[in-house]
Amino acid sequence: MATVKGVKEKLHMPIYDAFLVPGARNGTPPRTFKDVMTDPRVIRFFVDVQSKTKLETNLQAAGVLPSLNTFEARAMRVVTSTCSVPRAALTTASIYQEIVAAANTYITSGALAPLVQKIRDALEAAPGQSYVFGPQTESAIQAAAELYKAQAVTAAGATPEQKDRLVNRILEVLDAGCAEVCTILPELIYNSVTTLLVGEKIMIEVPTFYFPSGAGVSPGNGTAANHGNPDPMATFRFSEPVTIEPQQNFRVEMAFPQGVPGQQGVPGNLANVSGPMRIWVILDGYLTRDVQ
Repeated sequence: MATVKGVKEKLHMPIYDAFLVPGARNGTPPRTFKDVMTDPRVIRFFVDVQSKTKLETNLQAAGVLPSLNTFEARAMRVVTSTCSVPRAALTTASIYQEIVAAANTYITSGALAPLVQKIRDALEAAPGQSYVFGPQTESAIQAAAELYKAQAVTAAGATPEQKDRLVNRILEVLDAGCAEVCTILPELIYNSVTTLLVGEKIMIEVPTFYFPSGAGVSPGNGTAANHGNPDPMATFRFSEPVTIEPQQNFRVEMAFPQGVPGQQGVPGNLANVSGPMRIWVILDGYLTRDVQ
């Protein structure tokens, strides 16, 4: 569509980019936070936008605005995905039986992987799935399977009550895993420094806790946590707009300067958490573009 020369429109249009820790999918095991980091001490946003979905970014090209657009950044936020247990995913009749069958396999062969994968598959298929496996989740699932093994004696000997107890125990493990992942958020915001750079010029550089999310599930939910109140007004605002000119490079860096030996600068629990997990950086403001 042709543009109208000399006429611009200004609209409220946030731009965002996310750091993604993939979860298990199609038999591929999940990756950990530290495995996904290309630089062991820095995460760069708005730099790598290829192969990302609209959930991860709304930029069309890396580090620049499309066409001859300009952007006035009025606020910046850091948002992390929260953790929830879609209980219906594990209590439907078919999944219930598959989990019990995988636990029976553990009794006879000692193979834990089929049980863990079955739980991951069920969570992945659940609508709105956002469960993140914490570093201790798999070992807790194994403990639940061991308890089931001790009580059931043999696969054929498991009673309906014992099967119910197994699934309920796994749900308790996942709830505890959510609580564990919620403790990772303080590790992120108190051990990193976030910097907005426009044309290689630092526009702001402060610890990440300075940029509350202003989004997400209420922290009143016992298995979810947020960086700040889930209110779009509860965010950091620039006293003066930060302007990004047409074709001007920009990016946001989240650095972990407190280098810990063997942990690549990222705190241990955060480094070892497995996906799915996303960290978004959002620049909220006004986009000026040609009228079409």
